[in-house]
Amino acid sequence: MMKRCRGFFHGLGLFCSHLFLTARVTLLSFRQRESSCAKAIRLCEAERAKRPFSFVPYLLLLNLYLGENNHWRAVQLCEDLVLLGYFSMSLAKKYANALFHLAKHRKALEVLHEAENLDPSDTWILERIGHCYFHLDHYQVARNTYQKCLELSQDTEAKKRMRNLLQQIDRLLDCT
Repeated sequence: MMKRCRGFFHGLGLFCSHLFLTARVTLLSFRQRESSCAKAIRLCEAERAKRPFSFVPYLLLLNLYLGENNHWRAVQLCEDLVLLGYFSMSLAKKYANALFHLAKHRKALEVLHEAENLDPSDTWILERIGHCYFHLDHYQVARNTYQKCLELSQDTEAKKRMRNLLQQIDRLLDCT
């Protein structure tokens, strides 16, 4: 009984520690001063070194690096999280977006197709898949993906964007 209680309180302590870390990093990053972000990054890096198998510091660092447009470092963190066995729709979107900004469209497509398997009707994923194919000069595949996105989307702005992209691809295909 004592071991079980000790394990429970240890787990509760880790949870509270992560909660405290999350609160401190959030407060520091909201200040948006360079020194505050750097301090938040140092805090998370130290926590990650102490607990290398905990997802919380990785996820906090990922958000901080994405906020600073440090896509290279964000990709590294995403790869670490995947190696640790963590994969979610949110992570897939952040990972693919960072890869896209680094012009690693083929790798972004791999991640996006995995995410599409989780939710085939996610229009953000479909739009990004279309963008990747467009940048790889696979215009017909991009067109089909944008068309699917247009059919699934409920958002009028997204529909307008898809129509514009479809027109742009049609012009490109007419020229070839």
